[in-house]
Amino acid sequence: MVDREPDVLEKHRAVRSAEEDEFTRRLGQNIRQRRDAEGLTQDELASQAALSRGSIANIERGTQSPQLYSLVLIARALSCRLTDLVPETVVGAEALPLSIESRAAVERVLQRSHRRVATKS
Repeated sequence: MVDREPDVLEKHRAVRSAEEDEFTRRLGQNIRQRRDAEGLTQDELASQAALSRGSIANIERGTQSPQLYSLVLIARALSCRLTDLVPETVVGAEALPLSIESRAAVERVLQRSHRRVATKS
């Protein structure tokens, strides 16, 4: 009997990678839309978020996945919540809403991160 486990793992990795790429792309789009709505340049956002303009440009293009704390700083600079930036729907090639439980779990993590940043200000 042929062991198919490596094939399954490779397929899972490929799907996860595609999901991560799509998530990063959508996250960047959301940040850019919010920045444009606030009337900020990339330089201004970078300065307010204590990041480099290159990082902001890469994040908006979807070629760089920001760390959570960087997202907190970006959200604060854009006067919004982290959940305003995080894409609601990303599952493989098809976009489907996150389950209520998943959305609640993400919301809890983001709220804890937001409280930590607020106490450091």
